[in-house]
Amino acid sequence: MAHANGLRWPLKRIKHLPSTAGVYVLYNRTRRVAAGRTFNLRRALEGLARSGPTFTSFDWYAVRREEERTRLAAELGAGGEEE
Repeated sequence: MAHANGLRWPLKRIKHLPSTAGVYVLYNRTRRVAAGRTFNLRRALEGLARSGPTFTSFDWYAVRREEERTRLAAELGAGGEEE
């Protein structure tokens, strides 16, 4: 089961993320700019903050089971491989 662990966290809060598998959604102000799934939320968001799309806030969901990450990511509009 997916657990929402924060809604619209500001960019500076990345360092507080767990190093666990999950799904994320990136926002630039009020517009969603990206979504994805990852094996490590903190590492993925840190990398995206350095060289990904411009974003000002994010949502994240800790999801351990791969099939649940895939389902949730698809619902949120993400695709492709996990980071």
